[in-house]
Amino acid sequence: MEKKTLILRMLADTNSVLQKLGIVYWLDCGTLLGAIRDNQLIAWDNDIDLGCWKALDDYEVKRNLKGAFEEIGYEFVSFNEYDSS
Repeated sequence: MEKKTLILRMLADTNSVLQKLGIVYWLDCGTLLGAIRDNQLIAWDNDIDLGCWKALDDYEVKRNLKGAFEEIGYEFVSFNEYDSS
C-alpha cells in the first residue's frame, strides 16, 4: 500500500474512533499545513499530527481509546511517562 494511502486510511480510522467516543480533536502542525496550503498531505510528511484537550490524561478515556483502536486492528501505545496502562 502506498504511504500516502496508508496515512489517509489511518487518519480515517482515527477519525471514526474519536467521533465514536465523542473526543474533540483537530489537525495540527504539518498535517494542518498540508490540508490548508496544499489541500492534501505534504509529500514528504510521514505522520499524522492531531491535537486534543488534556482531558485525555483520564484513565477511563485512555482505556476506551485503547479498546476501540484494538477492535479495528491497531496497537495503542501511550507515551505518558506516568501511565501504567
